[in-house]
Formats: sequence, structure tokens, C-alpha cells
Amino acid sequence: MRTTRLTAAMVAAAVVSGTLALASPASADPTPAGTFRQLVGVGSDTTQDVLNALAGDIVNGKSYADTAVKAGDAGIASYDAFVPGAATSTIQTRSGGPTFLRPNGSGPGRAALSMSLTGDKFPNATGVAVKGQVDFARSSGGPSTSGNTLTYIPFARDAVGVAVRGSALDTLTVDQLHDIYTSGDTRLKVLKGQTLHAVLPQAGSGTRKFFLAAIGLTETTVSSEIPTVQENQANAALTEDGALVPFSVGSWIAQNNGIAPDYSKTAVAAGAHLASVQLPGDTGDTNPVTTVNGKLTPVAGYFENATFGRDVYNVVPSRAIDPSSVFFDKALYDVFVTSGTHEA
Repeated sequence: MRTTRLTAAMVAAAVVSGTLALASPASADPTPAGTFRQLVGVGSDTTQDVLNALAGDIVNGKSYADTAVKAGDAGIASYDAFVPGAATSTIQTRSGGPTFLRPNGSGPGRAALSMSLTGDKFPNATGVAVKGQVDFARSSGGPSTSGNTLTYIPFARDAVGVAVRGSALDTLTVDQLHDIYTSGDTRLKVLKGQTLHAVLPQAGSGTRKFFLAAIGLTETTVSSEIPTVQENQANAALTEDGALVPFSVGSWIAQNNGIAPDYSKTAVAAGAHLASVQLPGDTGDTNPVTTVNGKLTPVAGYFENATFGRDVYNVVPSRAIDPSSVFFDKALYDVFVTSGTHEA
């Protein structure tokens, strides 16, 4: 896996500081409508607004047009994972190109990128051929399979916490989380006298996959009874005491600090918060956030933890950033791989 950085490192660093939203419903696609740019990205909602800012689009009512990252005339077109209020929607990424299902999450984003290389149909055999329609994928999870077709470029640091409602869930252990989400008759359904209502992000979510791995589960061992919601939306997930859901800590900070339009305000008003977790090897528990001058800020020890801290990535075709390849894409290489100053 290539270890590089995007030149706009200050924007990436803002992810963990909460000064730029990791996930918020800004303009879902390049603005104005009908705008097409050369470097097309899809996938995770966790980093979509950082990429929207780098693209020079509008994030939470603020235009970043003056600081758009470009390579020559080649700009970024980052398409959001979802449209608020719509179960599904479609996108068109090239002028005259096909319209296809919007990839919602890290997994679908990487799949769309792969199918853009092979010419296969997305999201499946009954979908639409998307050859040449996607240039990079936003991913909140790292590589999990062997192979060198795609390169994962580390972009920023995030962490996954557990958003909960009710004081019975103020502190949790990895073993408890495993038992709450596992399948079978041994599943933990009551804790400290509180009936539990576990929730997970939607299928294909990188946060979902990361969280399950962190607590020792997979898609085959997690309980099929657990309902799902769009990730990073506490209002939908935490509707009653005893509810809990994995959550991007960067997104939680951004929403609660008023940086991002807030999908968690109603839940927080009813008592929702991030639980403290006993990290593996520790004797005490650690909360992912603390309050400084009235604003939430990340706790370094939690973000640096090997179990719950994570890198988030931009994923590109390996051949496109190989200068010796006939498929070399200099614009993609300049924006995502090289260091130095890009045209803004």
C-alpha cells in the first residue's frame, strides 16, 4: 500500500480538529448542477465534505471556490454518498455519460472505481456499465484483500466511537460490545438493568466494517436482528434509552460544534453522547472527545489507539499513478500523490 499524503494537508488535518465537517449534507454534487470535472470521486460519507471543500464546492453554506485544489485545469468532482431524504439516487459524472446508482459508502465507492476500470456494470449485473466514469474512491477503511490494482492513499486520521443514549451505557468494554452485537443465544440484551437497542450503519459502510472488526465480529457473526440506519446520523439511530450505534468521532465533533448540519441534535437533546470505552490493554476507560472552551475536541489517546483509531483514505487505480504506465494520469497523480503546491 502506498503511503503518501494529499498536498492540502491543512484541510485533512481539519478533519480531526472538527474545523471542517467529516460528514454533512452540503451540495450533494459539484455545483452548480450540470458541472463536470475531470477527477471524479465517490464513496464514503465520512470524508465527502473534505473532498467537497478541496473541489471548491459549497460545504455547510460556505464556498471553497477560492481554494479549490487543481492540477492545471483538472479539478475534483466529489459526489456525496447520499442525498438527504432520499433512499437512493443517481448521478451522472461525465457530460453525455451514463446515469448510475449513487455509491453509498466505502465499499460501493471502491466497487464503482473497480468497475470503472473493468467496464463492468454497477452495482451488479442488472446495473449500468460505468467504464471510465470514476477516478477515485473515498474510503474510511483500509485494504483488506491482497492485490495491487488499487492504491490506498492515507488522507487523515479519524476514530470510531460508540454513540449511546442513556446513562447505563456511559462506559463500555470491547467484550461487552462484542456480546451486544454478536449473533446467537448468548447475545447481550440487557446491561445494568437497561434493555439494549443496538443499531448499525448501512451495509457497505466502512465505519460498519471497521467497528465489527474492532469488536471481533464479521458480517457472518454479527446478529442479523440488528437494524441499520445511514451512518453518522444519531437522530435516526438513538431514538430511545439503551440505543447505541458506532459513529465517526470526527463527524460527531463536527455536528456538535455546529460545523456541520446536525443529524444528531434531537438525539443529543434527549441525552445521546459518546460512550467511554476501555481500550484494549488499559485498566480505565477513555472517552473519544473532551471539551475545550465550550467545543468538543478529539482525545489523542483514543485516536492513536490501534483498535478504534483509523486512517481514512483516497483510493486510486495503481496504474493511473504509475509514471511508467500507459494509463498514467498526471492530473490524478499531481492532486493525490505529489507534494508541493497545486494550483488553487
